[in-house]
Amino acid sequence: MSPLDHIFSNVLQVQTEDDLRKEMVAFAKRIGFDYVTILCAVGQVNGEHKQFALNNYPETWDANNPENLKRDPIVAKLKSLRARPTPVLWGPELYQATDTMDLWESASAHGFHSGIATPILTTPHKRVLVGLSRDKALDNDLRVVQHQVGELCLFTSFAQLVVDRIFDLDRLIPSLTRRELECLQWTVEGKTAGEVAIILSMSERTANFHLQNAMKKLGAANKYQAAMRAAQYGLL
Repeated sequence: MSPLDHIFSNVLQVQTEDDLRKEMVAFAKRIGFDYVTILCAVGQVNGEHKQFALNNYPETWDANNPENLKRDPIVAKLKSLRARPTPVLWGPELYQATDTMDLWESASAHGFHSGIATPILTTPHKRVLVGLSRDKALDNDLRVVQHQVGELCLFTSFAQLVVDRIFDLDRLIPSLTRRELECLQWTVEGKTAGEVAIILSMSERTANFHLQNAMKKLGAANKYQAAMRAAQYGLL
C-alpha cells in the first residue's frame, strides 16, 4: 500500500453507499466544510447521460431544480472547463458577477455560502465531480485554500474508484469483442473493409460482419460513427 493509499484507506475499503456518504462527510468536516456531494455522469449509447449522486444536503434543499441548474454559474463554469477539469472556487462574488444573486441568496439560506467543486474527467464518456460547501466564506489565506483544493483533488481521485465499483458504472459501456475493436481501430486509420480484411487475415465478409455487430452495439448509423463512439468510450 502506497502512502497515499494509507491516507485514504477507509475510502478505498467502502462497500456501500451509506458508508461512502459517511466517509465523504468525515472528509469534508476534517478540512472545514459542512456539505459534500459526489456526482457521476455517464454517457450512454443513445446520447443521454445517466447520473448518480450522493450528498448530505438538508432535505429542504432542492439541489437538482432544473430551472436553477440552467442558470447556476457553477454549472456553467464547470461546463466551460469540460476539456480540462479544473477546481472551481465559488461564493457570492461569482453569483454577483453573473447576475444570479437570487440563486445564491436561496442557497445561502440553506447553509450554502461558498465552496469548491473539483471535476475529474475519468474517460471521455464519464465524469466525476466532488463538491464541498459551507455556511461561511472561503478562507482569506490562499495557502489554506490551496491545501483544501489539494486534499479535495486527492479525495476525488480515490472516491472515483469506489463510485465506479459501488454503482457498477462500466455496465453502461457497450462490450465489444477483440475482433470488433480491431476492425474499428483500422477503420479509424482510414482503412476500407477490404483492407481491414487483409490486415487481419479474414474475409471481407467477416470484417463487415464484425463492423456491423459493433455498429449495432454502439447504436451507430455507420462504421465511422461506430469508430467515433468507441473512441469516445475509451475503447480504442
